[in-house]
Amino acid sequence: MKEELCVDLELNNVLDSNIGYLSGGELQRFAIAVVAMQNADIYIFDEPSSFLDVKQRLKAAKVIRSLIRPDSYVIVVEHDLSVLDYLSDHICCLYGKPRAYGVVTLPFSVREGINIFLSGFIPTENLRFRDESLTFKVVETPQESGDEIGTYSRYRYPSMARTLGKFKLQVIEGEFTDSQIIVMLGENGTGKTTFIKMLRLPSYENSDSSTHPQFVTDVMKPLQIEELKDREVANLSGGEQQRVALCLCLGQPADIYLIDEPSAYLDSEQRIVAAKVIKRFILHAKKTAFVVEHDFIMATYLADKVIVYEGKPSVDCIANSPESLLSGMNLFLSRLDITFRRDPTNYRPRINKLNSTKDREQKAAGSHYYLDD
Repeated sequence: MKEELCVDLELNNVLDSNIGYLSGGELQRFAIAVVAMQNADIYIFDEPSSFLDVKQRLKAAKVIRSLIRPDSYVIVVEHDLSVLDYLSDHICCLYGKPRAYGVVTLPFSVREGINIFLSGFIPTENLRFRDESLTFKVVETPQESGDEIGTYSRYRYPSMARTLGKFKLQVIEGEFTDSQIIVMLGENGTGKTTFIKMLRLPSYENSDSSTHPQFVTDVMKPLQIEELKDREVANLSGGEQQRVALCLCLGQPADIYLIDEPSAYLDSEQRIVAAKVIKRFILHAKKTAFVVEHDFIMATYLADKVIVYEGKPSVDCIANSPESLLSGMNLFLSRLDITFRRDPTNYRPRINKLNSTKDREQKAAGSHYYLDD
């Protein structure tokens, strides 16, 4: 079993390494393997997708599902709704007030459970635990907001190359416009963060330190920053620090914002709120954002265009030019050999089970990302 787990979780290259020298992703896969090797009646995983890219998250999900036996159970706490959908047989929703109380619902089917969580309403109990429902259908664009496309500037960046030790990254030239979010898709170690650093521009000087009322409405209020203002940063939780960091990032005067994994440490609801905050801010401020994101639902909600990374991680990789969401996602998912469909209720992306009827239909049609109904 050890050999199978090492292959499935790609651990063979680090078997002789000291645990203290492992990266976050390697340490996470090692922890999953250690739990999976135990002979137990109940297996409990707390956020197994943390630090993992999309490919590694799906492999980890397959390993976790392989632990299911007639005499054993698996309990998973997970904030990535795509992974949760792919992984689960039943779902319990939790609601309440952080640091005060929490309530666990009865188990629901996977689709029903996630949709109940997103809608904020439990029909079996006639109970609403959130004022607003969360949907993925409405994605603001300049056209929908009534802005004139002709007023948007177009920018280009040249072909670039960077060598870091044994790692080589080749960037193909591309272009982007104002009010646009470009999401970078690729495995860990393909150079996404390196590319972000290559794009870094000089900071603005003598910037105004006042807070614009629109920024309070679009960013600070949704991220609930007001309730954190009197607390020391060192005493904030990971999710609270992430919200503060996102607010500080968007509060800097700039033309281009470079955001690396904004979903880290955030729960499912906070991720959707953060995605809406970024989308709304970039559109209203007529800025551009380059985003690295492994949460597939958040990535698809944010992306106007995508950059797909190809090659051998940590060795030699290529960053393609920005392309449309549909073509870029199809290319990326075809490399992972997975397909996504859209939920008819709230339009969220759902991973098709491997070799299911829908999976085979979409692969036959060459449509790995959404098949038109």
